[in-house]
Amino acid sequence: MQAILFFLLALFSSRDSRILYDTPSPVVSASWGETVMARPAEDETYRFSAYVETQPGEGCEYDTVLYFMRDYVGPGVGSVGKTSEIKIRKDGSTDTVEIPATVFRVKAGSHVGFHVEYLIGGRCKTRPTYQIFPLLELVSR
Repeated sequence: MQAILFFLLALFSSRDSRILYDTPSPVVSASWGETVMARPAEDETYRFSAYVETQPGEGCEYDTVLYFMRDYVGPGVGSVGKTSEIKIRKDGSTDTVEIPATVFRVKAGSHVGFHVEYLIGGRCKTRPTYQIFPLLELVSR
């Protein structure tokens, strides 16, 4: 019992405190609504990166397109974002897409998040799926 307790303590205490969000999404075949990763109480600088793992559908008429959008919204900022386009090809090819790291400064009272718009490739026997593996790190205050 003590060994298990020690293992769990070591596991959780070794987590990098700069990592604020690293929760993978479930595997989905639809648009993904806004996921808020942070709500800074003071001005902060973040680094965001992700990768998106895709699986092709079956019998799709066209390519399926995902628009992955990282954004932040806050006082005096409106909505600022960066969009990456990801194609899941109808020919059955599988894609693993890395969203390159970006560093950005956010004002206090903002929120940092992401969402995905999923545009299905016409009729499909089986819909293409994807899963997001995001990473949000605090760089500085």
